[in-house]
Amino acid sequence: MNDLELIAQCIEGDADAWNSFVDKHSANTRAVITEIVELIPNVIGVPLDPDQLTIEVFSSLLEDDQRRLRRVGAEANIPAWLAMIARRLTLKRTRVSKRYRKMSGEMEAAQLEDVPLRASIREEIVELPARDQLVLELFFFEGLSAGEISAQVGVEKSHLKKFLTAALERFLSHLTARH
Repeated sequence: MNDLELIAQCIEGDADAWNSFVDKHSANTRAVITEIVELIPNVIGVPLDPDQLTIEVFSSLLEDDQRRLRRVGAEANIPAWLAMIARRLTLKRTRVSKRYRKMSGEMEAAQLEDVPLRASIREEIVELPARDQLVLELFFFEGLSAGEISAQVGVEKSHLKKFLTAALERFLSHLTARH
């Protein structure tokens, strides 16, 4: 079955077709992401995770009622199309990280009395999985809204509360275990 047939079946809701599509293209998509991640310096002390970014690429295809999948034309080169999406997402995460670093520095300068607490939280967050780190950084230090966090993390807004709660629980469990 070719890519366009798989995509048509995915749009119709065929889970097996979706799994076949992801299996067929995930290694190449991950390779594109890994290449970029290895070229970009770690800007916030939290490395970008190629596996997580690969999941985000494929998840993005299902957003907005599969908008991206529905727009694929008959002449589309699917691996190149996925590589473009992967590059954009990876570079977007890098820009978010750079913006975070700048804003974080400004916030710390403005709130000197909170420096020990903020530093302590950051030290503990680094021990968590990368996705938890990102959500908690956005929550604690950037003060982003649920919509903004869900857009940056690639989690639907309706699922963000559950994900944030789980990340906070893992964070608190980690703190409890260490102290």
